[in-house]
Amino acid sequence: QSSMMHKVGWLSPFYDERCVNEIGLIEAAPNHWYAITILARYGNDYEVEEQLVEHASCVVFKAIAADTSLDCK
Repeated sequence: QSSMMHKVGWLSPFYDERCVNEIGLIEAAPNHWYAITILARYGNDYEVEEQLVEHASCVVFKAIAADTSLDCK
């Protein structure tokens, strides 16, 4: 069974921008890990940025882990 570890981070607004970041390790097969970083910046809507990073993370995990049970909305 595949698994993942991740860390989400937010940076306070710098002028009119915000940054949403996610760094993750995905176990694609036993003892074979895939590392990914997803960064979102300059969005006008912080909630939309957060949803984008969450969705991208889910899609990548679903593809790498071949987990068809996930519903990445």
